Amino acid sequence: SNSEPFEIAAGPDGNLWFTERAAGRIGRITPAGVVTEFSAGITANARPTAIAAGADGAMWFTEADATIARITTAGVVTEYAAGLSADSTPMSIAPGANGALWFADQAGRIGRVVFEPPVVTASAATAIGETGATLNGTVDARETPTSAYFEYGTTTSYGTSTPVQAFDGAIATAASAALTGLQPATTYHFRLVATSVHGTAQATGTLTTQGTPPDPMPPGTATDVPPPAPAVIDPPLAPLAPLAMPLPTADVLQPAMPVATRLSLVVARRGRVYDGRVRVGCRLDAGALAFCSVAAYANNRRVGTVARAFAGGRVGTMRVKLSARGRRLVRRAGGVRLTYRATAVPAAGGLLRANATSRVTVS
Repeated sequence: SNSEPFEIAAGPDGNLWFTERAAGRIGRITPAGVVTEFSAGITANARPTAIAAGADGAMWFTEADATIARITTAGVVTEYAAGLSADSTPMSIAPGANGALWFADQAGRIGRVVFEPPVVTASAATAIGETGATLNGTVDARETPTSAYFEYGTTTSYGTSTPVQAFDGAIATAASAALTGLQPATTYHFRLVATSVHGTAQATGTLTTQGTPPDPMPPGTATDVPPPAPAVIDPPLAPLAPLAMPLPTADVLQPAMPVATRLSLVVARRGRVYDGRVRVGCRLDAGALAFCSVAAYANNRRVGTVARAFAGGRVGTMRVKLSARGRRLVRRAGGVRLTYRATAVPAAGGLLRANATSRVTVS
């Protein structure tokens, strides 16, 4: 009794909220008519007067003792006197179009309550390994529902973000996120971003993962050509033994032998399989006799081989005999792309290699 209900307003929770001027309380009434009164946190003789819903999801009310107060939908009250003159007597209060709250002061002034965005800090990353780390920071939501997340990447464009976390407290609260899939020995930029109805705040930092950086690309390496797929040798080729070439006797003069420096494979772009064999050609740019072996691969599986000696300086024709698997692939698909890998041992010594591809069909 004698509570003197003074002003009432709709709240964000679907209930009605009202001031009890004489009793110094705030009341809440549900659509079913259930009333709850709150007095904790309200200074004695404060005389709550006007009330309105704020953009932060809470109710704000004026107090005759030069105070503006806030009450959450859970009934938690905070009083604010900073910015008000000692002779202020706030009366009516209402939300403005820009999200601020405006109030009339009986002392002949108009006041405004301005909401501030959350406050964030970025702390040093922890648990840093070769491919992972934990990002850390704090978020002060200023008692307003706030969403926060980390962004990270190898540049300040970031590019990757962590799941969103929710905050609504009145003090700085720890925020963290565990990262995986990072590159070893790499510097990453990160930032913590927090957003509420009052604005966005962010804080940045860096971390460097542990480990050894990858080897740099050798000079002259083409960056726009992908490396060939690694060959799967089944069964593995036995190493080629150099040919034993007879040495000239002392009484026989022989001209100096040109030294071969390049091996070429000559294949038809669209080859034919005759009697289970495919014709290829090997050529050295110089030199005399050489020994060459050629292996054919389909889908990185070896499906045929051939080896023979031939004279350098011209094309040596060879016929690669396909295995049963290779012949089945050609017959089943009506054709197959083969990759040829050749190795030659020139008479003058050394080891030369060459690769080529062609599509073959059954004749």
